Amino acid sequence: MLTSGGESIVASDALMAKFRIPKHTWGFVRSAWRTRKPSLYSRLDLAYDGVNPPKLLENNADTPTSLYKAAFFQ
Repeated sequence: MLTSGGESIVASDALMAKFRIPKHTWGFVRSAWRTRKPSLYSRLDLAYDGVNPPKLLENNADTPTSLYKAAFFQ
């Protein structure tokens, strides 16, 4: 059976390490994924000039206000 990308990652210590998920959080990440109620909110700040590939300037996911900020501007 083919699994989703996320399921493949949480099932593998090697992939969890490759994605640089801190080892002390693996249990929490796996539990959150398997309950099918994962929550990750993030605001991505991108720059695009219409010629070159988009560039990621900032990923804001470490503050409790990230969801509010993202929802407000959308």
